[in-house]
Amino acid sequence: MTLRPGSFPVAIFVPPPDCALSSEALLRLSAEAYAPGQKDCFDELCRSETGKPRFPQAPGVHFSVTHSGGQWLAAFSEAPVGLDLQIHRSCAIEALSRRFFHPAETAWLEARGFAPESFFDLWAAKESYVKFTGRGIAGGLDGFSVVNEKGFLSAVDGTALRFLPWEPGWSLCLSSSPGPVDFFPLNV
Repeated sequence: MTLRPGSFPVAIFVPPPDCALSSEALLRLSAEAYAPGQKDCFDELCRSETGKPRFPQAPGVHFSVTHSGGQWLAAFSEAPVGLDLQIHRSCAIEALSRRFFHPAETAWLEARGFAPESFFDLWAAKESYVKFTGRGIAGGLDGFSVVNEKGFLSAVDGTALRFLPWEPGWSLCLSSSPGPVDFFPLNV
């Protein structure tokens, strides 16, 4: 793997479609593939007070897990990351927006006719951000905005928001430190 100068690597693990492992087993398997020299460090998984999972024996291994519509992904890095995947499905978009999102986001969505793609892009950006910060959804989603009148922000409070290409009908966003990121697949 060749990295650009000044960039940091982010590994993305996508299990095979027929994989029947639990989320925790997939996490351990992918963590061992990301840091093979630390295999014994992934036996214990714990959570912070806000629910962010971590491996206490491997403090330099940062990760984020997401699952939606039967798909499971994980991102690994040497710095904190937040990853969220959302399948575009039928739901009460306007009601959910008004209940959970920042007023600026609801206004932005309203100006777009509460379009599903805009809604799920916004949801993925917000959830990846709270995963990155470790505060989780319980900390609330209405206290910050990932958009302004022009569209999506490239960063929130110094945290970069990066939309990643995925299958049609899905939204995928990675939150990370600012600066260049080099993505690479993680295979097991």
